[in-house]
Amino acid sequence: RSRPLIITVGTHRDVAGRCSESIKEKNQLIKELLDASSFGVLYNGEEMKEVIFAVNSKYPQNEDRRVAKVLRQEILSMCPESIKMPIAWFGLEILLQRSSHDGILSLVEC
Repeated sequence: RSRPLIITVGTHRDVAGRCSESIKEKNQLIKELLDASSFGVLYNGEEMKEVIFAVNSKYPQNEDRRVAKVLRQEILSMCPESIKMPIAWFGLEILLQRSSHDGILSLVEC
């Protein structure tokens, strides 16, 4: 793969109905941005119309687990060899968890 790959994961599918835009509208906007970029895109589905992999990461249901499994398989198929991860990354993950409010970071905190 010659271009960096973008994978778009929406982690709060359970509250999508409270947003001003539907998942379909967000998907279209993100798809247009990514299609115009120099990045590769992992599409959700064979029709290549959706770029958002929507899941409820807080309280996953069967559909959320299915989507996560598909994503995992796609990622593993692109990385056939194991990758060593620096231990410092785990410290960053803990720091981010402590800084978050209900698992969400604001732009200010990032």
